[in-house]
This record gives sequence, structure tokens and C-alpha cells, in this order.
Amino acid sequence: MTYRMFETDKEYQQAAIAYVALTVYEIACHVIADGNIADISEQTLFQLLEISQVKKFDQGTKNAIAMYANLVQDENQHMESMR
Repeated sequence: MTYRMFETDKEYQQAAIAYVALTVYEIACHVIADGNIADISEQTLFQLLEISQVKKFDQGTKNAIAMYANLVQDENQHMESMR
């Protein structure tokens, strides 16, 4: 078991939202791999990105969430173009 210590609540919130974004991204990958469009995951990731901007999280957190969101969006657009 791994324990992480955070000096501030904001550090904890940033780590938590980054973990949620990673989890949503992983689920989206399974949905896309099954041949479906992961539109709910895309919306969720962009909402998490908006939350991270409103909460003024550090740039690394925002970049990670944006990367996941853009990857899912690109795959969704590719899937949509194949229909």
C-alpha cells in the first residue's frame, strides 16, 4: 500500500482530479476500443479541465487533463468520420 502526504488541501485536490481524469481516460479507451464513441468521457474530461482552471490548479495538472481530453476528442472525431 502506498501513502502520499500532501502539504495543502490544494495539492490533494490536484492529485485527486488528475487521478479522476486518468480513470475517465482509461474507461474512454475501452469504449473506443469496442468501436464506440466515448462522448460522455470527452464531456467529463473537458468539465474537469474547466474545474481545474476555475480552481487555479497548477499548469501540470491542467496540461495532464487537457492531454487526456484532447486524445479522447481526437479519437471520437476519427470514429465519427468513419460512420
